[in-house]
Amino acid sequence: MSKPLIHLGFTSDEEPLDPFTSIPYPSWDGGKIGGKPFNLLPSNPLPLVPCPKCSDSPPMQFLLQIYAPADDVCGPQTFHRMLYVFCCATKNCDGVKVLRCQEKEDNKHFPKSNEVISKASINEPPPPPPSTPFIPLPSLCALCGLSPPKSLTCPAQKLPFCSRSHQKEYNSRVTKPTSVGSPPIKLKSVFEEICIVVEEEESDEGGDDVDIEAEMKKLGVINAKLENDDVQVSDPEVAGSGQDVEEIDDEKMDQKDMNDITGSKGVDDDVTIHFLATIGKEKSQILRYSRWNPFGVLWTSSRCTPDVIPRCEECGGERKFEFQVMPQLLNYLEVDEEEKPVVNVVMSKSRFEWGTIAVFSCVGSCGKSGGGYCEEYAWVQPPI
Repeated sequence: MSKPLIHLGFTSDEEPLDPFTSIPYPSWDGGKIGGKPFNLLPSNPLPLVPCPKCSDSPPMQFLLQIYAPADDVCGPQTFHRMLYVFCCATKNCDGVKVLRCQEKEDNKHFPKSNEVISKASINEPPPPPPSTPFIPLPSLCALCGLSPPKSLTCPAQKLPFCSRSHQKEYNSRVTKPTSVGSPPIKLKSVFEEICIVVEEEESDEGGDDVDIEAEMKKLGVINAKLENDDVQVSDPEVAGSGQDVEEIDDEKMDQKDMNDITGSKGVDDDVTIHFLATIGKEKSQILRYSRWNPFGVLWTSSRCTPDVIPRCEECGGERKFEFQVMPQLLNYLEVDEEEKPVVNVVMSKSRFEWGTIAVFSCVGSCGKSGGGYCEEYAWVQPPI
């Protein structure tokens, strides 16, 4: 029996374009990090999302979204299907929330695929979708792109904002003049927008299990179970040098870098060993996707894993693993000048931190009564 496919997500230098207003959606494969979310339901855009763990904190921050149709198994109502991940920006809070929405091919927002893809000739470019959706759209926050209360629309600026803090940040940063060639503006409340592309994970030759020790050697990770003596950082130029983790290139990370970052003297957790060996083959992966594969999740360690996955609150159906956000994504999150971005694969020292975020979704991909967003279950495993 063949193993279920696993798709890996990577960052791309391509400009993220809204697949429903800028490019033909049948050619869109993947998702995006940060920026303003692309709304699958333009007439019912994403609302402010409160943190489930600290209710007195500001609304959660949009982290990423992935386009994951499921009409091949769940029927035409999931022809379009989007999953959005939000995280809490409050330090020491690991609150995460995942919202799912879906839409039929024949809908009031977007053209059908056969209207988008030209069938006349493979050399003929497809006609562009309409420049504007077919129905009037609600106003969205000028900073984060979420749906604000109408009462917070600024009459002077004639711009909507979801909060006064976002209005203040917009006025202090976005409205500042920039010179040609200057770096893009970094916002505290909005992550840098980055395109996600996906590739199928290469299967092991002959279908055999991963050679853990071989992969660990390639990565430079030391299995403490095989060492009689304590393992120390081997390069004195790095060990104790105070080298900033943001100066370390993930693609060149080896054991000395890993030890310097984590203070580790080796790894003795079998689950962590497997995790490090697996990501060692593709160290820059920021996402792993394997829809409803019971063995798809790649835990970072044997601790802090869920005992039971709650059933879907909408239909009572079973939830299974669909995708996970990898710790490597922390490398790409841009924060304000007072907080340097974190560049390592196993431990964070920022207000955003996780070992992995595993998302379990309804296997029936049920729809919310009257349309809208269904919340899925996200388990945050802490850093190693």
